[in-house]
Amino acid sequence: MALCAAAGELRVQLQLLAALSIASAFNIDTRFPVLKRGPPDSYFGYSVALHRQLKGQDRHLLLVGAPKAEGLPDQLANRTGALFYCPITSREDDCVRADFETPTDLQKESKEDQWLGVTVASQGPGGKVLVCAHRYEKRQKNLRGEKRNLLGRCFVMSDDIAIDQNDYWDTTPAHFCENVGSDHQGLLMCQQGMAGGFTHPNHYAYYGAPGGWNWQGAVYVEQKNSTFFDLNILSDGPFRLPDLKKGNSYIGYSLMAGQQILSQNSFSYVAGGPRYDHTGAVFLLEQSKADDLKMEKVIRGNQTGSYFGSTVAVADLNNDNWKDLIVGAPHYFDHKKEIGGAVYIYMNEVGKFPNQHSLILNGTLDSLFGHVVSSIGDVNQDGFQDIAVGAPYDGDGKVYIYHGGARGLEPKPSQIIDGKHLNGGIQTFGYSISGNLDVDSNTYPDILIGTLSDKVTLLRSRPVINIKRNFTVHPETIDPSKCTEKSCITVELCFSYLTSTRKYNRNITLNYTLKAERERRSAPRVQFVKTMKDELEGFFSMPKTKCQKIELNLMNTVQDKLHPISITLTYDIYRPVSRGRQYVRSLDQFPVLNVQQTHNETREIHFEKDCGSDRVCHSNLQMMYEFGNFGKDEKFDPVNRLQNKQILEFDGKTKRLALQVNVSNFLNNSDTIGEDAHQAFLNITLPNTLSYSGVRADSARCNNRGQNVLCSLGNPFKKNQEMTLSILVQTKLIDLHTREINVMLQLTTESVQKDLMPVTASMLVQVELQVSLSREHKTHLAYFSGSVMGESAMKTFDDVGSSVDFTFQVVNIGEPLGNLGELYLSFLWPHEISNGKWLLYLTEIEMNGTDDQYCVPEGNVVNPLNLMMAKQTKQAVRRKREAVPAVDQEKRRLLSHAKAKDNLELECNNKHTANCRKFQCLLSNMTDKATVTLRARVWKSTFLEEYSDFSRIIVQMEASLYLKTNISTIKMDEAPVKAILYVMSNVDEEQQYEIPLWIIIVAVLAGVLLLSLIVLLLWKCGFFKRASTRAMYEAKEQKAEMKIQPSETERLTDDD
Repeated sequence: MALCAAAGELRVQLQLLAALSIASAFNIDTRFPVLKRGPPDSYFGYSVALHRQLKGQDRHLLLVGAPKAEGLPDQLANRTGALFYCPITSREDDCVRADFETPTDLQKESKEDQWLGVTVASQGPGGKVLVCAHRYEKRQKNLRGEKRNLLGRCFVMSDDIAIDQNDYWDTTPAHFCENVGSDHQGLLMCQQGMAGGFTHPNHYAYYGAPGGWNWQGAVYVEQKNSTFFDLNILSDGPFRLPDLKKGNSYIGYSLMAGQQILSQNSFSYVAGGPRYDHTGAVFLLEQSKADDLKMEKVIRGNQTGSYFGSTVAVADLNNDNWKDLIVGAPHYFDHKKEIGGAVYIYMNEVGKFPNQHSLILNGTLDSLFGHVVSSIGDVNQDGFQDIAVGAPYDGDGKVYIYHGGARGLEPKPSQIIDGKHLNGGIQTFGYSISGNLDVDSNTYPDILIGTLSDKVTLLRSRPVINIKRNFTVHPETIDPSKCTEKSCITVELCFSYLTSTRKYNRNITLNYTLKAERERRSAPRVQFVKTMKDELEGFFSMPKTKCQKIELNLMNTVQDKLHPISITLTYDIYRPVSRGRQYVRSLDQFPVLNVQQTHNETREIHFEKDCGSDRVCHSNLQMMYEFGNFGKDEKFDPVNRLQNKQILEFDGKTKRLALQVNVSNFLNNSDTIGEDAHQAFLNITLPNTLSYSGVRADSARCNNRGQNVLCSLGNPFKKNQEMTLSILVQTKLIDLHTREINVMLQLTTESVQKDLMPVTASMLVQVELQVSLSREHKTHLAYFSGSVMGESAMKTFDDVGSSVDFTFQVVNIGEPLGNLGELYLSFLWPHEISNGKWLLYLTEIEMNGTDDQYCVPEGNVVNPLNLMMAKQTKQAVRRKREAVPAVDQEKRRLLSHAKAKDNLELECNNKHTANCRKFQCLLSNMTDKATVTLRARVWKSTFLEEYSDFSRIIVQMEASLYLKTNISTIKMDEAPVKAILYVMSNVDEEQQYEIPLWIIIVAVLAGVLLLSLIVLLLWKCGFFKRASTRAMYEAKEQKAEMKIQPSETERLTDDD
């Protein structure tokens, strides 16, 4: 019972440890980080260095640069930058600011924004400390004014972070640009200290000044520790990089130095010039007798703007006593491959470097992968130097650990440390890195990681344990008739461990598990004598215990004597779950197993059986595959191919797929390979986008565990046998992120066949965005009337003409596009007729279902004349919208009477009857539905002038969807939708009628005849006789009298 309870507790502890291992991965520990915080907004962590102080006390310190820290009172500046040193404690706020600067003389210098702390370096245990301010400004006043030179400067201090007044290095100014040249063409804008450090052994200090020589850049090396007699050299410098007339190269932006680069004993310098010839370059320099730095090699970048050489490092990656070159290019990009940032590895070939890199490492898009590369020593103590690469904008920031090896750097990272998993999240994690120093005395070098978020993190390395094991079973072949009741099989376990250091001699306990027939679905055929089960858990203490023996029994009911009995061993280090403590934990009690070793092993016990004359079966299993589906007629229909690659056009309607696999076991020409395949299985590993649904096969039996499907093909799968099985899968997890479907197929058999290799059944996926575009009304009606008005006279929308609205609806029945791209609604808008006169004047674009309420396209498309809406128009908007159905009814009545021959079509096509503008509206964050309404006015003046003779004018516009994405596998149907506007005059026109000619002739003759009769009648009555003068006057008098005579009405009144 006690053993069972201990085992149960152990399971819980192992589960917690497994969860923690996801973050820790290998031996850089992330569970017990040492975190330090600096002043806010000071860029505390911009630069970092590990340092060991021996003067006064022996302790390890974290050196941290904060180039935007506030100035001290005597610095006479708001922000000067600072150097902090932090003890290795559990406190986060115990960093101390180093105070070493002399008071400021504003007449001669300025420390405002000098960025003290831009570079921090340690000379090694007990050595000097270097800190630089590359923006330090020197001032010179004369009669003409003031001259300011951005010289930059560096400070060298003793190992206790203080200025020793008796030390030559500490008291001698570490700046070399002053008084060299008269302007930026010389060194008066050199910005010394952008990079810097010490050589090892500790004789030289070197500085990078990318602003020197018209921003060509300069490198300066000086030696102060010893005389040239001590060093056995003919010249002790200083050494400079001369003016090469390569302006704007930024040489010295990064800088490293050491031996075993170009030669075994002399010092070489690696300087980065990230803007050299626009692509960047790395310069390999050596000291010359003329006190110049001689250029031995130039390695150029291969992409413009990649900033190749902005960071460099050297490390012996393959342990051949020659240091290899690591170059960062953080701005390298490849959008198609979603790559952002690159690190190039150049292997040293006995003091020479090829122009072509031997390996390139890439980061994710926009991650700034390679912003910093650092040689961190041999963190896993396997004899090969390792490196760390920072990607500060990969999420919250990541640091990638790469191990060296006999063939050079391993291309895959051994560990990825994510800033978001540390202390609740650290942003821009990996902006600076320092390593190659053991700060906790366990012989494993540790690393210090800086950020731009005013935090630094010390991550220490855990001891790596190499397990030596001996796992045997006896006998390897059993005869059931010879088994006893007490025992049939004996398992022997022997463990021991090795580390890279002899000092490590702690007691280590392994927790191991023995599992009999772990992959078997049916009842076990053996059981452990101790537990009477098919599984046994135990503990193994090292180095005390040497070996353990475990007995197993064979069950009496065994029927299957063909398949071997497998016993699997798995193990891990046992340790209790740690609790939080108020001090920095020692990692010696938390060793880690070497990941380069396997921690599980399987042994098999075979039954005695016959298999040919040699008792060995040689199978010839082969397979072919194809993706497809079964139609209604149950016939397999393969997926289309393009250039011998199957491509699935996924539109969401495809719910199932089938992977058809043909397996055969035919004899080959030797007539010996192709025998029965015992325990023949097809192991299928499905991707996460597919889920197992079933299988179609005559005799195969398949079972699945999650994404793994194991199909038994027969026992045995006989020679000359062929089988076709179809693995049915569901596709509901295929989404817009899916680029390709890869299914791993693995044939296995207990028979001998050496060429059984895993095969990847792959198929490309093109996912169709399931969006549709429709219009609210197919046709629209508008009128024109009134008088012609010039453009300059128009003040309001009502002056333009009648209004018309076009409403389009976009519906998405599938997955939202999210951040995978942008969806636009594109319009082809007829704004003018062919002679340039206005046609439809767009006043507003309203959107619903998106982040934006209105769309304002580029190019002054909406309301270009800045017209206003009349007050009465605003009040009538709602009444007008409510009257739409009535307008539709009137539209149908009028259109039915219009004559086709009097119609005129204005559209955006090859007829050029209308001038159209193309514009787009972004459907930002649209989920399932969005509507876009275009409000416009009919330009009545154009219709009155140009089209008053037509019964109706038909204006067509077009809308379509447009997808903008960098992901080539996302497709969309961009079928356009047209909207039609019928424009008619508001003045009722009478129906015209054509009178026959003969009627016109008869009417004219009848008129002439009637006129003749009237003239004749008047003549007969004397109408045409001339009156005398007297008669004329009498007539006038009579006429005057008639004017005063009563009217007919008056007479009738009088009569009454």
